Amino acid sequence: MSQFNFDEIIENLEKSIKENRQNPEDFRKTLEVLSDLKFRLQETFEYAWKASNGEKKEEFRRLYYRVTNDNLGEMCDKLRNYGYILRRKNDVFKRFYNNKKKRPEGTVYRIMELTRLGKRDEVFFTLLNLFQGEEINVLLARVFSPIYSDEMFKIFIYSFLSGVLGESPEQKEEV
Repeated sequence: MSQFNFDEIIENLEKSIKENRQNPEDFRKTLEVLSDLKFRLQETFEYAWKASNGEKKEEFRRLYYRVTNDNLGEMCDKLRNYGYILRRKNDVFKRFYNNKKKRPEGTVYRIMELTRLGKRDEVFFTLLNLFQGEEINVLLARVFSPIYSDEMFKIFIYSFLSGVLGESPEQKEEV
């Protein structure tokens, strides 16, 4: 198995630091590639687990859950960031938040209560209604997978809603 050029990637980043020409965008892109790789590994390990049998099946299951657990925190961050992005799409954001009343719409409270009760199907249906005519990020759709416990499902939905309704990263920096 090849090294996937990890050594070369790290050497290039270190070289840019030594030469005082480091660019945060290069580092950000490297992190995005690593994150995407981890999520793709999760999907591949799941496929290998379900396609195998015997001792291999158990080993692939362990590998799958290992990478899945590694991805959980990152999923929360990405869901919150997705919520932040929705603020810029006013047509979607106004379905979540009433600017005149300066508070979330009633549907958001419904989503929170359904989430608390673990009613995934109803949460999904409600979100589909809110996103009518808009594409739902695959990451948000992924949280409804039965592989995640009810507790993780709740954390994911609350992370997403905190991005939609909470302070934006820009607001936090200003404080």
